[in-house]
Amino acid sequence: MEITTTEIMTIAKSFADSGMFPDCKSMAQAAVKIQAGREFGIQPFAAMSGIHIIAGKPTVGAGLMAANVKG
Repeated sequence: MEITTTEIMTIAKSFADSGMFPDCKSMAQAAVKIQAGREFGIQPFAAMSGIHIIAGKPTVGAGLMAANVKG
């Protein structure tokens, strides 16, 4: 199921406000991670957990890569 941009922004706000993802200081940063995951076919929570912003660029973590290879 495809999620809309509006839904991404709503989810991003919830994730950013939750405090569970210390590398995301704002809704915009969370939205970037979710959008990056969307482009790889990754669900929002997995994107938030497995995509890391390093030097301003979204980077897929090793655990997420391994899960995609196994899948």
